[in-house]
Amino acid sequence: MKDTYAQYCTKHDDVSTLLKQYNACPDIRFYFNQGLDEIAKHRPEKPFTVDAFLETPVQRPTRYRLLLLDIIASTEKLHPDIQPLKEAFSAVDELCNHINECKRRKDIGPNKLIDERGDKRLDYDAAQTKYERNKEDKLAAGELDITKRDFYALNDQLKEELPKFNHLVYYLFRDCVSEFTRLYRIYSQESYGFIFPSIEKTTLSDSTDVVGQFDKAYGLVESQVTELTSTRQTRKSSSKKSNARIQQTQTPVVRELLCTKYPSKLYVVAANYHPSDTMELALHQGDLIGVIQQKDPMGNDSRWYVDNGAGMGFIQRSHIRPYSTREGISDSGVSQQLRPTLITQHLQQSPQTQQTPQLQPLQAEVFKSRYDFYQEMHKNCL
Repeated sequence: MKDTYAQYCTKHDDVSTLLKQYNACPDIRFYFNQGLDEIAKHRPEKPFTVDAFLETPVQRPTRYRLLLLDIIASTEKLHPDIQPLKEAFSAVDELCNHINECKRRKDIGPNKLIDERGDKRLDYDAAQTKYERNKEDKLAAGELDITKRDFYALNDQLKEELPKFNHLVYYLFRDCVSEFTRLYRIYSQESYGFIFPSIEKTTLSDSTDVVGQFDKAYGLVESQVTELTSTRQTRKSSSKKSNARIQQTQTPVVRELLCTKYPSKLYVVAANYHPSDTMELALHQGDLIGVIQQKDPMGNDSRWYVDNGAGMGFIQRSHIRPYSTREGISDSGVSQQLRPTLITQHLQQSPQTQQTPQLQPLQAEVFKSRYDFYQEMHKNCL
């Protein structure tokens, strides 16, 4: 009975707010008025409203408490009814305290409850330390009792509320992951359904140019994957970043550092290069770059991993050319004082190191393993 009454009083504010919304609807307000008119026929001396009906149970405990308190004060101490009156007052007082505690708990969420519990723990520890210094101090003893009661009340509430909170969070997280998995599966099926017809059309023939067939199909698939994974926002941000970075030419210091770090792997950007994804660099025409790897992680030798002195990233092989000592270095932004240093470094190189590195063809066994991998992934997605 106590919990039921407390639950009703705790939700009274929410019901009052909901009632205001109902009263704004003419049909619902008309239905309520019909019921009130029917009640008024039996009790014409006292008009009622829906608000009054809902508020009456909330007001009764406090009124009973005050009423019993007045009766006890007016009753003689030796009267036989004094003990039952005190027991009734204790029951009503306990009910009022329980209702107030439930309302307080409702206003405190799990996060606030954790913080408030920590504050009450500090107050309790401070009061306990103060009491230990002087146990005969009644004020310290009273303060210790109050802080202890507040702390354990919040601690009990936290132990009661946290399992509910964790339960709701678990199901919310589970539903989010489930929905993400469902959407990702749809995306994967549509993506692979768009990409893999290109591979299905590629059949191993008796021709000796098996690697060429695969490279052609692989390049098509790579371009389609890039198109699928690139969003409009990514293109805009990449364009803004590339435009901002392209306007900044390399300083002589950076170019000299590149010459020192990559003396035999220097290349020049043939034209302004705008990146197609976040892993590529935005480069200015004439920039010097040092080549780190002449392929990407997928083995594509048409996409190189380079260093421009400010960062590292990928660039298409077709947009760069080997650096030549016979070029006009000053035209690329290098000071005249740097010209002898660069020329000396490149004259010291052997003719073999100045040649363009030979691109190694893809081995047949590597091609076969990649082809089988894509075929198996295609079957699993359809």
